[in-house]
Amino acid sequence: RHRLELMRHIYSGGGETGEFPDRDEAWSHCLEMEEPGPRPARQRLELMREMYQNEAEVSPSSPDVSVDHANGSDPFYDRFPWFRRVGRAVVYLSNLMYPVPLIHRIAIVNEKGDVKGYLRVAVQAVLGRDEETVDYPMGVRQSARIAFPDGCTARTEKQTSADDGEPDTEKEVDTKNHAEENDEKRESFEDLPDHLKLGSDFTMRVTVLQAYGLASEYTDIFTQFNFVNRHDEAFSTEPLKNNGKGASLNFYHVQNITVTVTRSFIEYMKSQPMIFEVYGHYQQHPLHKVSQQETVSSCGGPRPPPRRLLPPAIPISQPVRSSKYRATTCPTTNHLHSKHDLIVWFEILELASSGEYVPVLVDHSDELACRGQFFLHHGLQRRIRLTIVHERVGELRWRDVRELVVGRIRTSPDSMLDDDEDGSILSLGLFPGEILEVPGDDRTMFRFEAAWDSSLHNSLLLNRVTPSGETV
Repeated sequence: RHRLELMRHIYSGGGETGEFPDRDEAWSHCLEMEEPGPRPARQRLELMREMYQNEAEVSPSSPDVSVDHANGSDPFYDRFPWFRRVGRAVVYLSNLMYPVPLIHRIAIVNEKGDVKGYLRVAVQAVLGRDEETVDYPMGVRQSARIAFPDGCTARTEKQTSADDGEPDTEKEVDTKNHAEENDEKRESFEDLPDHLKLGSDFTMRVTVLQAYGLASEYTDIFTQFNFVNRHDEAFSTEPLKNNGKGASLNFYHVQNITVTVTRSFIEYMKSQPMIFEVYGHYQQHPLHKVSQQETVSSCGGPRPPPRRLLPPAIPISQPVRSSKYRATTCPTTNHLHSKHDLIVWFEILELASSGEYVPVLVDHSDELACRGQFFLHHGLQRRIRLTIVHERVGELRWRDVRELVVGRIRTSPDSMLDDDEDGSILSLGLFPGEILEVPGDDRTMFRFEAAWDSSLHNSLLLNRVTPSGETV
């Protein structure tokens, strides 16, 4: 959004900006804020300037040239790919030197450094002897041959990207040290194992077994892998549906890769990895909601507020039924007299050494708003305090609270318990409520407390220490 506003400001004749006095510098900043695409930033800037120059010279009678905009050549158009990269991982191949088959469990990490899931990959050498080759459940099986000529150095991605932006310069080389390095490499190539003799054919097998722990927002997951210095020769699995219920995606994709053993290939196996990238597309494309909102707005309907301004979605269960009072049901034909919004503040108090009840510690998470976690201690007397807040109106006055019921003790937000079969439901003893007067706040605040003995629920979840990572 900042980039869009900056571009509009520059093209509307705003000239210099506060952050970037120079117009070219501001344009470069706009283009650097986008994700890397197929067109370099400098080239795209020149195309933008050329298009605006041409538009200024076109007369009203000129033919329409909007076809270029539709086929994607418009430099102002940002493509949003249908398949998005979930994350990437690396697998080193040094076990092929011995050879020992290994199954790697690798983390799938996105560009922000967050772990988005895990991938299980098996790497082994195919030696022609069945007893030394591990077979996995049959899936897609493919074979390919690639070349590792000695002139092809095993380069890292950082070296490749750095060389793309630097001109060719002459560098001084210490011939003595260079000769010593060549002698060491020559000695290391003389004691190679039998299956990796120079000039012979070597077949390695890469099996993408499973992917698990991926977010439910991605579907049609597939994995693409390649050597670092072979971006143009990538291997890919078939896409699988991701139901997002914690089940693993079983690829079992077998890729046999045959290579003529060279010095560069030996060096690559010793020090460089294979790159695995996991892709998927959204269950619901992010632009779908935007287009729907624009359609509603164009039809004259009210445009909904941004999602960041809406309250977070919280799993809310039906209230526990009271054993003393029956819920009153109002006929649908009754006239609605008034409606009021209530804010309810929950506190759990524990008896301190001073003899007073003090609120327990609450852990508030930024990711889960309005879902704090109470930290309770065993063996202490407790109370539950509720404070009800609403705008001051003359027709709504609090006198008393009849009952407070606690039940459905569980470890997940969603409740599958039936109140008739739930033996943990408990009606708490109430203390008289009071109206609070807060200086400077004209809202009505009604507060009351209830004694809570958690052992009376006869629930194992409340009578033991909660394991790490579990909440009640």
